[in-house]
Amino acid sequence: MKKKITLQEAFELIGNASAIILNDDALMYPSLWELTGESDNEWLYLGWDDEDGYEYRVTFIEETQDIYFDGTTITMMDSEGDEVDIKLLIPLKDHSVDFIEEKEM
Repeated sequence: MKKKITLQEAFELIGNASAIILNDDALMYPSLWELTGESDNEWLYLGWDDEDGYEYRVTFIEETQDIYFDGTTITMMDSEGDEVDIKLLIPLKDHSVDFIEEKEM
């Protein structure tokens, strides 16, 4: 069931993940910076190279947006306005997702 979450909750979930999978395509380790409360602050950077040598970069800013959490996947908009899915790879012993309360969508 999709739950609407705050930016702070998304930040904590991504920060607690061992790694992430972006759009069921690329496995990576996210680079997180602090949240400042400024809408243009870049707080998350994802970068990878594919097997053909192409470089990909995705960034996220604090601009107000709807963020959803479903099981182990966060869905939100990147700084270009594209919707992305971030699947969290969390160790089984970690219960970091327990703090998410059900919220109305």
